Amino acid sequence: NEISSKRYFENKSYQPNIKTKPPNLVIRKEGFYQVPEAGLEPAGLLQLGNAYKSQGNFTKAIQSYDKAIELNPDDAEAYWNRSIVKDALGDKSGGMEDTKRAARLGHKGAQDWLKKNGYEW
Repeated sequence: NEISSKRYFENKSYQPNIKTKPPNLVIRKEGFYQVPEAGLEPAGLLQLGNAYKSQGNFTKAIQSYDKAIELNPDDAEAYWNRSIVKDALGDKSGGMEDTKRAARLGHKGAQDWLKKNGYEW
């Protein structure tokens, strides 16, 4: 799917903001991120998910986004990022569901993408 692939690759270049990294986040010389997820706040889990996403470790990314959403069910950014990963893994319906949820929670990027592609939320 050209639209979903484009959406994924536009966001694949995400680079975490190292200056505001969560205290449990360890950045290794090789560029890998290792964190004991227990004790992280939703924002830290979101950033961890984004780091996993940028590495292509989609399973771990989804686990981090799931935990962030569990702790903060109104986290539009976590839904948006999880939608990108689900889409990249071929879960189109799950990706669309998360995109619509992010839009309903006020995520501008999700709203713009849905409008541009003719979807309601």
